Amino acid sequence: MYLHFFWTSCFARDYNVNALKAKLGKEVIMRNRRKPKRTGEAGKSGGFTLMELLVVVTIIAILAGFLFPVVNGIIRKTRGSQAEQTAQNLKAAISAYFTDYRKYPARSDGGTIADVTVESSHELMDILLPSDAEKRPGGLNTRGTGYYTGKTAKPISGGRYRSGVVLEADGGGELWDPFGSYYRVRMDADYNQRVDAPTWYTGLRLAERVIVWSPGPDRDDDDSGDNIKTW
Repeated sequence: MYLHFFWTSCFARDYNVNALKAKLGKEVIMRNRRKPKRTGEAGKSGGFTLMELLVVVTIIAILAGFLFPVVNGIIRKTRGSQAEQTAQNLKAAISAYFTDYRKYPARSDGGTIADVTVESSHELMDILLPSDAEKRPGGLNTRGTGYYTGKTAKPISGGRYRSGVVLEADGGGELWDPFGSYYRVRMDADYNQRVDAPTWYTGLRLAERVIVWSPGPDRDDDDSGDNIKTW
């Protein structure tokens, strides 16, 4: 009898405790459902706000405005150094040709012997590369010696190229500077160890046998401020 009373009391106590837990749990759930979210918490869960995005875009635009002139200046300086190095290489190639043939790689027009000015188009480069026609009898490189080698040029707008050689199937080609122009070459064809200075350069005569220059980024010889030269 006492044992029965003991078990009955324990069961009733456990039942009351479980019932109380269930009731408290329901109240907590209902209270959480009714509790509104704070504005700060809602903003954090939604990612960036429009104002934050506008601030980021503005900062990026300001940085780009500062960096663009710097990057552009670095590119121009790099291309200028490349143009100067290529011009020196072309001058060396012409000097090597002169050593072998005892004349300069240019055709006489039949007139008075004087300094010859050419561009690094087919007129000159077909001789230095050389083309098949210049290797044949009557050509200006019958030994077939390649006096100039360089990397392949990259095409740009208007049928122009930059920074290298455009090689043709017959072995000839053209040499372009980094700005989309041919190099200009003046050679001492009257063999007096002097050449006339270009019109854009101060001075009448230069103590050079070969001079090479690029018209620079503006592709204008007369605007000498950015011209790149070998002397």
